[in-house]
Amino acid sequence: YLICYFADEISAKPEPDAITQLMKDHNLNRKDLVMVGNSNNDLLCAEATGIDYFALNDLL
Repeated sequence: YLICYFADEISAKPEPDAITQLMKDHNLNRKDLVMVGNSNNDLLCAEATGIDYFALNDLL
């Protein structure tokens, strides 16, 4: 399923707030998650929360 957090509700990336809230809302921990992204802000957010990161541009 899809979960969305909006910047007017929570700080935008690279701030880790959305990932932190996701873990809290769904009783998840860092090892349960991987962030897939295509920007430096995605990477910075993943690093700030200590979760694994996969860059979409790795596929190109």
